[in-house]
Amino acid sequence: MERGRLDELFSHCFLFCISVLSLVACSLALDCELADETWNCQARGINAFPTFSAADGYFDTILIHQNNIPAITQDTFANLDTVVKINLGSNKITEIPAFCFSLMPLIADLNLQKNDITTIDDDAFQGVPGLKYLDLSFNELTSFPLAYLDAVPELNVLAVGQNNIPSLDVNLLQKTLKLRKLYLHANPLGSLNSDQFDNLRQLMVLSVWGIGVDTLADDIFEDLTSLYWLDIRGNELTTLKEVHLQNVNRKPFVLEIGDNPLVCCTDLLWLKEDELAGEVIWYLTTGDYRTPPQCVDIDWENLAEEICNPPTEAPPTEAPPTEAPPTEAPPTEAPPTEAPPTEAPPTEEPPTEAPPTEAPPTEAPPTEAPPTEAYTEAPPTEAPGQSNSTR
Repeated sequence: MERGRLDELFSHCFLFCISVLSLVACSLALDCELADETWNCQARGINAFPTFSAADGYFDTILIHQNNIPAITQDTFANLDTVVKINLGSNKITEIPAFCFSLMPLIADLNLQKNDITTIDDDAFQGVPGLKYLDLSFNELTSFPLAYLDAVPELNVLAVGQNNIPSLDVNLLQKTLKLRKLYLHANPLGSLNSDQFDNLRQLMVLSVWGIGVDTLADDIFEDLTSLYWLDIRGNELTTLKEVHLQNVNRKPFVLEIGDNPLVCCTDLLWLKEDELAGEVIWYLTTGDYRTPPQCVDIDWENLAEEICNPPTEAPPTEAPPTEAPPTEAPPTEAPPTEAPPTEAPPTEEPPTEAPPTEAPPTEAPPTEAPPTEAYTEAPPTEAPGQSNSTR
């Protein structure tokens, strides 16, 4: 008898709990607003996913970001077969189970950014073949297996930036050849495989800033013929070669390359020419914010062929030969050797003075010795002396 009463009480309690939960769910749904075919539940302090009903009216969008929802399962999205877009960003979700979104077969836009997601089942995205936008950025993912993208061949936008993913399978993106925008930034990748972006001919935007890469294979962007926006800021690149972007067809091309230790005079003269020709711009967003290259060897504004490779370098190489004659002149020391000959003329000067006295020596041979001692001085001094004595 007591056993029966306990079972009855348990049944009543269970039904009561179900009723309470339903009321809570209803109250949560009532906290949201339905307008323009969109349920807006943003920042309402919601702790569990509400129950939505088609009886409330047609809707195809649910905005339930900036709440405290801790978990989601396949049943969470029951009766949401008209939903095309759902924003679950900035909640407390930690795991994405298998077939989680399969009850929303029309879902095309799924935002799960800024949660605490660490685990995603390989079959998490099965059942949503029309998914075009998937944002998993700002989570705690440590891997991104090939299986994640098996079921979403129509994906146009994939955002997995700001996670802890250390590497990517080289064939990962071959599952989604319709990608137009790819955000891999701020993951500790360290390098990019030369075949990483093969066949992504529709890709227009690529963000790989802050991934720790220090070199790029020459052919890494070879197939990105539609690319018009490349963000490679905050890496360890010393150069960006012209060959890297030689197949890019979109002009002007938006390039973010700041915060890299670039040696601009080595390989970036071509980029300066493209900038001056208006074929490349540095805008990060529409507006005036710019991040032009920051060179370690020269100021970007002063970068020019004549500065990096001045044409005056050739004359200096020829200058040493022109300086050679001066350097040869001192060794010849011609002036010093000619100096003695210049002293020779003074020795010739006495002979020039000698002619006046040539006649006396011929007339008075006996007095040749004295004239050699007083040849001009002794005779004249004696004559004046005698005249004084007579006076």
